[in-house]
Amino acid sequence: MLSNSTVWENDMANEEDGKESWDLREWLAKEPKEAITGMYEKTLEFSEEKVSWYLDKIKGKRFVSQTSRVVSFIFLASGTILPLLAGLSDDPGQRLFMTQLGVVSLAVAGLAQVADKAFGWSSGWMRFIKTVTEMEMRTSSFESEWFEYELNKPSLDAEDVLPLFNITKEFRQDLEQMQLVETNGWITEYNAGIAVLETAINSQREKAKKDLKLLRDDYNKKLKESEDALRRGAINLSLT
Repeated sequence: MLSNSTVWENDMANEEDGKESWDLREWLAKEPKEAITGMYEKTLEFSEEKVSWYLDKIKGKRFVSQTSRVVSFIFLASGTILPLLAGLSDDPGQRLFMTQLGVVSLAVAGLAQVADKAFGWSSGWMRFIKTVTEMEMRTSSFESEWFEYELNKPSLDAEDVLPLFNITKEFRQDLEQMQLVETNGWITEYNAGIAVLETAINSQREKAKKDLKLLRDDYNKKLKESEDALRRGAINLSLT
């Protein structure tokens, strides 16, 4: 979210710096050829900035996503193979150790998947790719629309500035809408990730409470047995 906010702030700053450049009256005051060329170039620069930001962020999300999946697969494979190998051993201690190690491996694999879902690494990667693809397609559509307009006019003059300005305006609004949709998806996913973490934390807390109670009861039972054994005159009998 901070990254998207930074982009918005930069865009707002750029729009403030070039506010006059996107004021229709300023474009109309320029020479038609200069105005038309300037609008086209600045619009493509706007598109390139949007697409470049997502392409840069995609690299990090792709690396983390693929790393988490590789880790999950490795520990899943270990958790599946180790219990099978334990069954081939004649040493009870070794069988127990390998089985426990397999359980730990499966737990690590599950945690890696929970982390991926909670932090949205894979889904964010896919979402960014989808947004970039849509932006690139819309950019191609804008260029086609622009060139088609130019081809249908033998020469461009002052009366063409307004129609072309409207084309650029619609294009910019479409890119901003795509960014807004992606950001709303991030917000929804972020809230879902928090819910996943809360569910996992609550589940582990309840399990920890039960395990702690069992350990405390077992400790108190053994402590009482030890006190009874040390009591003077006490005799412990075990009948079978």
